Amino acid sequence: MTAVLHEGRRINPPPPVGYRSFGQPPTLTPRQTEVLRWRALGLTNPAVADALGVSEFTVRTLIARAFRSTDAACLVDALRAVGWLQVPAA
Repeated sequence: MTAVLHEGRRINPPPPVGYRSFGQPPTLTPRQTEVLRWRALGLTNPAVADALGVSEFTVRTLIARAFRSTDAACLVDALRAVGWLQVPAA
């Protein structure tokens, strides 16, 4: 859907959350990337919160938003989507 201003210029709306072009890795914020990196190293949510100086709720929220952006159901899916984990085909 495109809106047209009275001057005739078009305004394209931003793509939906989690949208990405075919073959492109999802875009995560730097903080989401940092939290996923800590989780990939095996730290728990409370440990990540302590390391970053934020609350555990913030860590859970960042992880949930990263999962939504990558269309992931779990950490392994998110890591695979951003290209940090490659699972060989069976």
